[in-house]
Amino acid sequence: MSNHELLTKFKLDNKYGLSNDVMERYLSTMRRFFRHCPKDYSEVKSNDILEWAIALYALGISNNSIIIYLCTLRLLYRYALEEKLVKHNPTYKLKMPWATEPKPTKNYWVVNNEKISRENRVIINDFLTSLKIENKSASTAEQYSKGLERFFLHCQKEIGELTSDDIKDWLDARYWDKKPKTISSAISILSSFFTFCESEEYIDKKLIKNSWRPKIPHTLPIYLEKNDQARVKISAETTTLRDRLILELLLSSGCRRSELAKLNTEDIDTSNKTAWVMGKGGKARIVHFSETCTILLEEYLSIHPDDEQALYLNRLGNRLDDNGIYRVISKIGKQANLSSKLYPHRLRHTFATNLLAKGEELVYISDKLGHKDLNTTRIYARLPQEVIISLYRKYMG
Repeated sequence: MSNHELLTKFKLDNKYGLSNDVMERYLSTMRRFFRHCPKDYSEVKSNDILEWAIALYALGISNNSIIIYLCTLRLLYRYALEEKLVKHNPTYKLKMPWATEPKPTKNYWVVNNEKISRENRVIINDFLTSLKIENKSASTAEQYSKGLERFFLHCQKEIGELTSDDIKDWLDARYWDKKPKTISSAISILSSFFTFCESEEYIDKKLIKNSWRPKIPHTLPIYLEKNDQARVKISAETTTLRDRLILELLLSSGCRRSELAKLNTEDIDTSNKTAWVMGKGGKARIVHFSETCTILLEEYLSIHPDDEQALYLNRLGNRLDDNGIYRVISKIGKQANLSSKLYPHRLRHTFATNLLAKGEELVYISDKLGHKDLNTTRIYARLPQEVIISLYRKYMG
């Protein structure tokens, strides 16, 4: 197959659902590369692509544009790899020596805003350090550090001088128009912090009152009905092998998207249909997946780069993060024309309700979901009995 035939096949298959405009831009970039490097596509090496990138840079093309061009080639070779037209992807591990290093991510375990007094910052950072010792996630640290920073930027008093009125006034001023769940979350952050302060004797009295907490209505888990599950799976068949595998693994194992993002190829055991996942608080557990998932995994691993540890890779060849997984599932949901939005946690709810429909006990479901506290799993016990019976009939019949 010639380079021209490869590009024609790529266009006609349109395996990644590109719009006409995007497809033409991608093809233009691909043709531009093959004009620079007149080799057969199967003989192209990483150095050939790097030389082209350097030539573009010498012409004054910006780093961002060059990265986009390389992503385009990476997509082409990913397609060729999946179609078994090449044995490796020459764009993986490609480094641009002149490119600007990415900005370091913010350290949410430390608050260093100088508008907050030094004494208060020391205590806040002691609290955040305690969260780290307890193996809390970075996302939890971000939520707490941002919440405490907002409060202490508004209230300039030293912690030992604060009163309940100071806190209540801030909550009333900032959250008067917010939803009960948002208000409750803000109160929980402050409550945890001031409980820590009390235990460490930075303060000598309780500052948060239980009466401030709004009543939050009990919500039922949002899951996919049997028909919608079928529609989503059919929709996934038109997407990439990677994206179909993401959906199937989420739906058949009940994993969190953060757990899925951390998966490495060595964590997968297709012979036993199991995977090791790292849950909240650094707690590892084994999850099971379906026969369909096993078949997809074996096919996917057969074309996965040997030198890449991460199971799921993005178009740059790096580990696909939580947000990337969210976008994958959201896109599949849109293609399935569901009446409401599809997101990874909805698949987790679906996994749990499917187990409930089969008559599994909450303790068993809790273990499969990796819940630390059985009370977290009790959300599924709130489903009305007639709903459970209906689920059972749909699932089993």
